[in-house]
Amino acid sequence: MATISRICDITFFNKNEKVKRLSSYLYETNLVIDNKEIVYLYVFQSKNYQELKLNNVISDLLQLAYSFLQQKQLKNHEIHAQATLMEELVERNLSNLLPRIIKKAELIKASTTTSSYLDFLDQSYYYEQLDRLALIQNQRIYDDNLQKMGDTFDVYFLCNKFRIACEMVSRSALLNEQYIPHFIVPCLVQYEQHSDLYQNYPALSVYYHAYRFLKESTTHWYLLLKSLLQLHQNLLYMPEQKHLYTYLLNFCVRQVNFGKSEYYQEIFEIYQVLIKQNLLLQHGYLTKWSFINATTAGIRLNELSWTENFIHQYKCFLKEEEEQNTVDYQLAVLYFAKRDFAKTLQILQQVEFTDVFYQASARIIQLKVFYELDETEAFYALVKSILNLLRRKQKINEYHRLSYINFVQLAKLMFDLKLKPRYQISKKQNKIAIQLETLEPLTNKEWLLEKYNDLKKK
Repeated sequence: MATISRICDITFFNKNEKVKRLSSYLYETNLVIDNKEIVYLYVFQSKNYQELKLNNVISDLLQLAYSFLQQKQLKNHEIHAQATLMEELVERNLSNLLPRIIKKAELIKASTTTSSYLDFLDQSYYYEQLDRLALIQNQRIYDDNLQKMGDTFDVYFLCNKFRIACEMVSRSALLNEQYIPHFIVPCLVQYEQHSDLYQNYPALSVYYHAYRFLKESTTHWYLLLKSLLQLHQNLLYMPEQKHLYTYLLNFCVRQVNFGKSEYYQEIFEIYQVLIKQNLLLQHGYLTKWSFINATTAGIRLNELSWTENFIHQYKCFLKEEEEQNTVDYQLAVLYFAKRDFAKTLQILQQVEFTDVFYQASARIIQLKVFYELDETEAFYALVKSILNLLRRKQKINEYHRLSYINFVQLAKLMFDLKLKPRYQISKKQNKIAIQLETLEPLTNKEWLLEKYNDLKKK
């Protein structure tokens, strides 16, 4: 707001004194408008309040703010800005001014650290202006700017095609709806058969491997993409890096859900990269699922100190309506992992979880505590309570509902055996082993396996 307020003071951008006064008022009040009549008095210096007139000034200020944001975005693409200036100078027959602009553009191009799909488009546009200049100067000789324009546009097209196709594949899986990346096969063939033409464009290689990874969804392509991304991530803009790391994370989470617990290490390592590269936040916020995935991976790997520090350092970045439930739940999971059962129960009993997912998940943790402490009466009462909750609540995801029901029923069966003498346990061990192997989906499977092994030793 401070920048926009300063712009309003510059006559070149704004000649309307009322817009200037409105900007000054909003800056001083930190964008708060409690009473429009007071604002009107400040802006129009009149008590004869007319809402339409005030709304018109607000609209003018908003348009000025939009223009500022457009210019700010253009500033991030300096080659494009220089090419736009070149085009304007040519249109105004001021080609004599271009050599200095071209020199500056070349310096910018040489110092540019990114090399992503948007950069390729900007470069193609720049070469187009150089080619136009050559035509204006009647150079009847070969000029390589036309070739460069075509080549960089080809790279932009392929890179952006793979990028969009990646998002289509990812979103098709997420939404269970089918997006179709037209012409993707010819693009793959072009890249694979002429890879020597594109060896100087690592961003293109990253997006090609990202597409193959999302289509094949195998560890082989996962490792290839992860390696390339670590090698070339600084060539990509931050939103692109976040998208690509999200693809890797989603794959790892799916593998964990399939019972491949070794992927917790991958999740943990990716989150450490995201923290180091300042890629964790999205529009200033941390999603609750990123918070949960990071802390869960840390706990599963027994990185308890790291996890506790993460919770306290990043809880303030959760959205206000999600913070308490998310943080309290993850702290309960953390203290359970530390086997501090008293602290675990204290957190769970003093918090009113508003989210159905947390209500069910919190009770699962309580059930595990009662199992560990041999609290028979509390355990069986909670079994009944959880099953009633899962059958009553309509908003819980069906996958999670079934996963929790399977867990509760199997935990109850194991607790039943836990109370029986050794000879009776051995008779029903096979039934438990079969259910542990075949029940899907099943949450907290590793904990159940651990308790099953304890029963076998009894």
